[in-house]
Amino acid sequence: SLAKRINNFSSKIEKRYEISIEFINEHLTSKIAKDKLKEQRQEGILLRQIKKGQIDSMAAAIILQEWMNREGE
Repeated sequence: SLAKRINNFSSKIEKRYEISIEFINEHLTSKIAKDKLKEQRQEGILLRQIKKGQIDSMAAAIILQEWMNREGE
């Protein structure tokens, strides 16, 4: 399965570079990002049409924020 291949690959990376790899569930982050961007557009913060790259960037920011929040606990 893909999950097993990902786990095997990450284990090799961890051993080779002596680092820890963390996984974060990105489920629904694109939808959350799209909703936030739509809200910004309605408020006049975002003036142009929402593009896929903007959604991806916002989703990445959400994932990073979740990781930072988790690390702060």
